[in-house]
Amino acid sequence: MTRWYTPKLGLRTGVRVVLSSVFGNFADRRTIMALESPASDAALDPAMDYGGVVPEGGFWLDYMSDTGDGYDATFAMARMLAQEGLTPAGSEEALKQGRVLVLGGDEVYPDPSKDEYQRRFIDPFEAASRTERGAETGGADMYALPGNHDWYDGLIAFGHLFCRRRIKVPGQATVSRPGRRIGFWNTQQTRSYFALKLPGNWWLWAVDSQLAGYVDQAQVEYFAHVGRHWMDAGSNVVLAVSSPGWVGAAQALDQKAFLQFDYVSTLAERIKDPEGNPKDHRVRLILTGDHHHYVRYEERGPEGPVQSDDGQAPRPRTLIVAGGGGAFLHPTHHLDPVERHPLEGKAEERNGLTERQFRIAHKANGAEALYPSRDDSRALTKNNLAFAFLNPGMTTTLFGIYLFFIWTLSLWSEALHGQTLLALIAGQSWWSALCTYAGLITHAPTHLLAVLGSFAAYYTFTGAARWRVRWIAGGLHWLAQTLGALLTGWGVLQLFSPAQGGAAAFPEFPIVVLGAACAALVSATLFGLYLWIMLNVFGRHYNEAFSSIRIDQFRNFLRLKIDGNGGLTVYPIGLREVPRSDDAYRAPKPEMIEPPIHFAP
Repeated sequence: MTRWYTPKLGLRTGVRVVLSSVFGNFADRRTIMALESPASDAALDPAMDYGGVVPEGGFWLDYMSDTGDGYDATFAMARMLAQEGLTPAGSEEALKQGRVLVLGGDEVYPDPSKDEYQRRFIDPFEAASRTERGAETGGADMYALPGNHDWYDGLIAFGHLFCRRRIKVPGQATVSRPGRRIGFWNTQQTRSYFALKLPGNWWLWAVDSQLAGYVDQAQVEYFAHVGRHWMDAGSNVVLAVSSPGWVGAAQALDQKAFLQFDYVSTLAERIKDPEGNPKDHRVRLILTGDHHHYVRYEERGPEGPVQSDDGQAPRPRTLIVAGGGGAFLHPTHHLDPVERHPLEGKAEERNGLTERQFRIAHKANGAEALYPSRDDSRALTKNNLAFAFLNPGMTTTLFGIYLFFIWTLSLWSEALHGQTLLALIAGQSWWSALCTYAGLITHAPTHLLAVLGSFAAYYTFTGAARWRVRWIAGGLHWLAQTLGALLTGWGVLQLFSPAQGGAAAFPEFPIVVLGAACAALVSATLFGLYLWIMLNVFGRHYNEAFSSIRIDQFRNFLRLKIDGNGGLTVYPIGLREVPRSDDAYRAPKPEMIEPPIHFAP
């Protein structure tokens, strides 16, 4: 899996984020796609029309998000998707393979390129297809929604892979072109967003919100046209979005993510026909990834469920986060049971509704609909205490920084006091040594700037909305790191100081190297301890904490079924353990995360 805490990767990803954010605003790839493949006014693209009579046994659709990181996990998940039928532990029936596979975002990590898509996505999917179906190809369709990682090159590689298909435009010098075959699947989309007509008056909308949560006007007009002209009144909508904009209200620096989600999630319900009459479409189910775990939410208003559930009427609007397609695991124990978002200034247009409220749902046995459970998630967090050994790239970088810092500080000591740092602090107490360090640093401008810069880095890293929290959390972290590194260096130098008889036996530079190595180990361990405390006590840094430990467990995807009566059932499927590389062809053992979730027609 991707080692996120390496300087090279951090620098490369940071540059790509900046470039894609800047140039994405000036050359939005979605606009180009819309011009290359204009939608017909007359009818929906036939390739995206899966309506009509429900096949015997129902119409099946698979949804998986956040793939293309670890090969083993992606291969194992693709194997389950490629099987003709799947009977997870806890299921009372065999679940057929989806006629359609929808990928919910972040199809590759850490950033997109032709080579990365080939290595991390195409190769494991094609290998899984060969393992399960042999030479059989082209049996199902694949659609993909881009996530933020897919956007880091401006959507270029994503477009070449998933949007290869072209439809000839009459009167223009264009040609038709089929989509890309990836193992058992064929890509069919022509844009990064799409609408699929499903049986039983169901539709699936997949909305691309780019990096900054921006939905372009061409996309809005596309979905408005679909809802106004092609969808029957009162259609049911399954909405796929690239991230759960309703999660993390209390910690958000602003409400932009929720405002974008609020707009997208209510777009279908605001559509009117050409005469101005409401079409009464209903968004019944919202699917997303980006967070690498499984959580099921239900939306409720002040008076109860947004949509009543009396056994006959539709169940409450359901929102499922299912980002377990292959990327590192995210925790669940930090999640708030209830997310509340005020609708300031929108009460009149929302029939008096003043806030949207999302609650984590419960399974039939009363447990929260989480995978992993809070207890399992909390137990995995202890791996952060081994941060220094799990992330050798960062530990090595810290070693280089401290080696240069101590060595050059020793040069300043010779210039100011005529003694090396080792000789200067020989026999000093830890407090006296700290004072000596402080005196040298204040007389060395580069070192003083480095210390102040580290404070700014820890202050910014907290990511807290309130500046007081950033000062306290960032300041304490900075203090722990500074004291830890200095005192560790002092301890090693003191151990080999002339007062202990060490200087005669060892030259100074190897002692400095040892001191820097010990300081780096301590500093990296303190960083892991900081992540452990912030996640377990304050619910922060869930992404930073779990990307550092790269847990390859608790994978998940969704299998959806529309029956002959037009009812929809969601089967959440989990994979607790991923077969390792040395035993990769051992069949994965899926399990039901919770009982099936039923939606009335």
